[in-house]
Amino acid sequence: MNSASFRNLTKKTLFLFSLATAKRVSELQALSSQGEDLIISYLPEFLAKTERAFNHLPREFQLKSLTPLVGRDDQERLLCPVQALTYMLERSKNFSHKPRNLFISPSNTAKPLLRMPCHFFSKKSSSRLMSSFQRNFSNH
Repeated sequence: MNSASFRNLTKKTLFLFSLATAKRVSELQALSSQGEDLIISYLPEFLAKTERAFNHLPREFQLKSLTPLVGRDDQERLLCPVQALTYMLERSKNFSHKPRNLFISPSNTAKPLLRMPCHFFSKKSSSRLMSSFQRNFSNH
């Protein structure tokens, strides 16, 4: 992951986050992180599409690491959303004028990743994964 471009790292992290959290694109786009403990929260101004006055969504959630399950040296650790996020946050920590959003635009790191690119990255990654599964299963 160290050699990946920030764009590819963002795509991978976004994809792994969407798998791990089952959040809508609008929810993913409105996430921020609090420190290094990987407590993820929505930006205060965000209102989810399904949220109602009588049905509030939790504003914070914890994302668990897969490292205890797969080990630090296992190749499957590369599928851990916590590890991908850690790399992405480390890579972006020195960006000037970084937005509060967890996912930031690879083309303009002073801006958050907007909903349409977020949707595009997720859809493209999902399509590649499905193609890979189809190739692997048809070869057996």
